[in-house]
Amino acid sequence: MVQPHCYLEFCWNSNSICDTLKCALIRDNDWIRRDNKYENSATIHQQISTMYYFLVHCTIFMQTKEKILQKALELFNTYNYSSISVRDIARSLKMSPGNLSYHFAKKEDILTALLEDLKTNNSKYYQDYKLQKSTKENFLRLMENIFHSQFSYRGVLIAKSFLLQTREKTRDLDYDQHIKTRKRYLKAILSELNESREILVIEDDMKFLVSFISLLERFWLLESKLEIQDQDQTAIVKHYVGLLERQLELFTPQILT
Repeated sequence: MVQPHCYLEFCWNSNSICDTLKCALIRDNDWIRRDNKYENSATIHQQISTMYYFLVHCTIFMQTKEKILQKALELFNTYNYSSISVRDIARSLKMSPGNLSYHFAKKEDILTALLEDLKTNNSKYYQDYKLQKSTKENFLRLMENIFHSQFSYRGVLIAKSFLLQTREKTRDLDYDQHIKTRKRYLKAILSELNESREILVIEDDMKFLVSFISLLERFWLLESKLEIQDQDQTAIVKHYVGLLERQLELFTPQILT
């Protein structure tokens, strides 16, 4: 078994410990030189052992937070956000509500974390799209990825009216700014498609498409729950991507000419 002091000494020398943590150690402990060599060899093993167990605790803490989020999302998807309480989540994890509140003080904090995860996932898809050629096919693939991501978080997103009512309580959720940012991304993408003649639109057409796609993004999950809930995720996403594709076809140069 690797001893704590050997493990952390290896991490330090191999730069596995981030610079921020190193700076904290240098600031709070007078046992490291500026060139990262140990100054006080008599205390180094005690200090390293302490940091080792600190890192282990942080790892367990983050793993527990992730388990809570995964279970909460599972319950929100299976039932709905408003009908699931913190106690329900804790009970499913065989955890006391007090233990859970150590990680998330209230249910809205879980909601904020889940939406932040969704935002991170979707941002990655947009970043990946920017590296590709601006084509209608790549744009539809982008939207397909986003729809799949949204479907995975459907329990949170379907409760849109509830989210809007509580957004003042959840300060991290700036819904208005999120909508503006999303529309700005869409307009930039559609403008590039227009410049590459993948679509052919005038200003009014652009406004229509941005509004249409934004509306589809925001409400397709709710509509699918009411209309085609008997189908699986792949079929449902394919249906709504198909609707978007048919809409874009109306603005392709081939049809217009």
